[in-house]
Amino acid sequence: PVLPLRSRACIVGGILAGRAPARGSSRVPLRTLIGGGRTSSWSSQQQSGNLLVATDVALAVLLLSGSGLLIRSLRALLSRDLGFERQVATAEITLSTERYRSDPAGRLAYWDGLANAFRSIPGVEAVGIGNWVPLGFGGSTFIDVEGHDGPATGAAYRAVNEDYFQALAIPFLKGRGFDREDSPGAARTAIVSRRLAEQYWPGQNPIGRRIRATSMESGSNGGAVPWLTVVGVVADVRHWGLESEAEPTIYVSFRQVPQMTYGMTATIRTPLDTLRLFRLLADRAHSLDPSIAVSLGTLDQRQRDLLIPRRLTASLLTGFATLAL
Repeated sequence: PVLPLRSRACIVGGILAGRAPARGSSRVPLRTLIGGGRTSSWSSQQQSGNLLVATDVALAVLLLSGSGLLIRSLRALLSRDLGFERQVATAEITLSTERYRSDPAGRLAYWDGLANAFRSIPGVEAVGIGNWVPLGFGGSTFIDVEGHDGPATGAAYRAVNEDYFQALAIPFLKGRGFDREDSPGAARTAIVSRRLAEQYWPGQNPIGRRIRATSMESGSNGGAVPWLTVVGVVADVRHWGLESEAEPTIYVSFRQVPQMTYGMTATIRTPLDTLRLFRLLADRAHSLDPSIAVSLGTLDQRQRDLLIPRRLTASLLTGFATLAL
């Protein structure tokens, strides 16, 4: 990763500060260093040396201050709330075989079977399914809001199952979650994030309002973009990690958008040991369909990976500051 400009400036400053006294000391006559005599210039050289030492100390303190501020900002970042639970296992799966490509009902049946198989593991509290889960990839859509005449804006778009919010501990603020009644052919429904609700219906009740995902759903239903009735509001989520802000988000039932169900990620909330859990998840997924590959991980590890550049920068700057001092 590329170091920030401030970090590079501090490192270069420390190196230059170290070169000056070294070059100055190399010009001192050998006889002076071994006590063979003093020259008339020794006093001025000593004063220059004192000045260089003072400059070195000042620059070292500057480096230490910079590293301290960087560490402080990293700690402040780590204290931010993501809006969801990170101690969650993930199982990424793509239904790439011919068996599922032209069978929307078969894809829905697979995801239901996978969720049930994972729930059968003792200790599993909830299993969510979503096409884009936090700290991974994500999709967005242009939206239309009924009764809103402003310019078209965008929102994050997520297709999820009924237990998605429970698995990630995303709290409901108003309304209800999805259920089996939100099925293919039923009236379209949506759940929106608090930020989206406050943006379009400030001080009002968003339940019952209608919204459309114009770009994401333009190819479904013969090209007609359906209206979605808002049935719930959930808390905001920092989908892209601690350094991002929460986006306005629309959640739809994955049962009503089968075109979005080729690749999904299961989120498994459980206190079980990770390695043991991974073995059980792999066994359950293999027993359901051995031809489908499963990629296992955790949301916590995804977050740590996203912070690697910041941690590396802080470690390097602290190391250089210590050496300079």
